[in-house]
Amino acid sequence: MDYDLVRSKKSSIKRAESTKSHLWWWDSHIGLKNSKWLENNLDEMDRSVKRMVKLIEEDADSFAKKAEMYYQKRPELLTLVDEFHRIYRSLAERYENITGELRKTSPLELQSQGSGFSDVSSSDITAELNRLSRPPSRRAPGFDYFLGSGGGLPSDVYHNKDGDDSASVTDSELEEAEKENGIMRREVERSRCDDAKLKSLQSLLDSAQKEIAAWKSKSTADRREVAKLQDRVSMMKHSLAGRDHEIRDLRTALSDAEEKIFPEKAQVKAEIAKLLEEKTHRDEQFKRVANEKLEEEERLKGEIEVLNVDKEEKERCLETVTKKVSELESEMSQLGNEMKAKESRSVEMEKEVEKQRREVEEVAEEKREVIRQLCSSLVYYKDECKRLRDDFSAHRPRRPSSILAS
Repeated sequence: MDYDLVRSKKSSIKRAESTKSHLWWWDSHIGLKNSKWLENNLDEMDRSVKRMVKLIEEDADSFAKKAEMYYQKRPELLTLVDEFHRIYRSLAERYENITGELRKTSPLELQSQGSGFSDVSSSDITAELNRLSRPPSRRAPGFDYFLGSGGGLPSDVYHNKDGDDSASVTDSELEEAEKENGIMRREVERSRCDDAKLKSLQSLLDSAQKEIAAWKSKSTADRREVAKLQDRVSMMKHSLAGRDHEIRDLRTALSDAEEKIFPEKAQVKAEIAKLLEEKTHRDEQFKRVANEKLEEEERLKGEIEVLNVDKEEKERCLETVTKKVSELESEMSQLGNEMKAKESRSVEMEKEVEKQRREVEEVAEEKREVIRQLCSSLVYYKDECKRLRDDFSAHRPRRPSSILAS
């Protein structure tokens, strides 16, 4: 009985979890705050409507300008209309899918599931706990004693406290009491486990009731949101119908404009053909000038390469000449140093020669003086000798004259 109750409660909890998952799916697909797809599609639809209105409200000053705007904006307007129609169809399909899911998961099912939870009231759970925790009425002989002593068999079983012989117990009764003792212990353990399970189920039931209340409030809010979305969809349908009328009017105006500007269109085509011919001629001239420019560039590149080679050769020659000039400068510097040394030596030699010349002049002057003195002495001696000769001639001594003659 108690396990059937637990099984029924578990199945009720599973149904509640399944319903909760459906509500989560509904909340994630219908709410603007939770459905990114719905929000993006509505924003895209608003942008498309604004662009269409902007294209329709634009105006030009002249008829030619209007025709040009017509040819430029007609493809864009048609593209916006197709995009608007695609978004509307997508929203309609999504609305049909959501309403189908809402019909499958209706609030009546939630109410039936909530009543299933509420049928298992706290009083029933309390009565079940009391039934499981109440000790059994059937007692075996000596059962209380065995529960108190832990199942042992002391010697006091066979005798009473006064020591009488009439309180003995047979072995078969003791075995039966032990079996009943084990059975009652298992029942007590089972009742304790059932008590813990029922407590956990009671907590689950409380949380489930709270979630059911939250789901009910959420369902009410979702229904209000669905009503708002339905109103918005109906408004968008009316707006789309008005836009369809405007699009038909625009198409009519476009066809009228095409009929009006047909003569101007032929003239414009002729002017376009003339401009295309001029463009072709200009393109040919441009190609010819470009080819000439390429040839000139190739020729200049060749000359530049030759000049670069000549420049490199001259740079090498200049480098060689620079090296030679550096060598010559070093040689000239060395020769200058040698010339300075030789000049200093020549100056010293000139000084030495001048000194020797002065010494020679002094010696020559001394020689001349000695020669003058010798000449004067010689003249003197000659005079003296002549005088003596004259003296001798006057006296004529024989022998001395012969001696002198000899």
